[in-house]
Amino acid sequence: SVVSVSEIVVDGSNACGEIVIPPGIKGIAAFAFAGNITITAIQLPDSIEYIGDSAFMGCTHLKEVRFQSVPEIGNRAFSKSGVTEISGSVTRLGEQAFAYCRYLEKVNLQRVKVLQKETFTGCDKLSECTFPDLASVEDYCFTGCKALTGFDFSTVLSVGKHAFERCFSFKEIKLKRETIVAEYAFCDCCYVERITITDRDFHFGSYAFSGCTS
Repeated sequence: SVVSVSEIVVDGSNACGEIVIPPGIKGIAAFAFAGNITITAIQLPDSIEYIGDSAFMGCTHLKEVRFQSVPEIGNRAFSKSGVTEISGSVTRLGEQAFAYCRYLEKVNLQRVKVLQKETFTGCDKLSECTFPDLASVEDYCFTGCKALTGFDFSTVLSVGKHAFERCFSFKEIKLKRETIVAEYAFCDCCYVERITITDRDFHFGSYAFSGCTS
């Protein structure tokens, strides 16, 4: 069962299996489902405006999250959960929102412009990402995403510290001249075969490509 108060789900600790949140619900409170290892899927209505901090953190058997649009997903909202794929429209994605989701393989998120610190760090099966409106990738965002084979930087203006460190499956990095790359951004991407930069005056931080030895 799910407990809601004033159009907000506040407690899902006793829920199990596949959950359908009814229309009219506007938010999922912080920690509402955290640590629930019995839920397997959740369907969110179009009325949802936010998912609170740590709302589904540690839901290790939660494989599916279905929604069309969620304006805000909070810090650690799905961290350490069993989610395998995420798609839809999101305006704001919090820090560590999907950190250490060991089974996450594919992400396709529209509208999000900033990926905050450690958003996908430790997602070691993540192989495919699509962010058509992305402008900034912050520190440690994809650290240790060893299955990620590439990334579209065509809209990206800044890449933070250690953002793609130890992305061992990267083969090519293509950056435009406007992009600001911080120190250690691509450190230890040791199988990169080609780095393409569209301007010879391109500036990047210390050791940005350290360990790219191929």
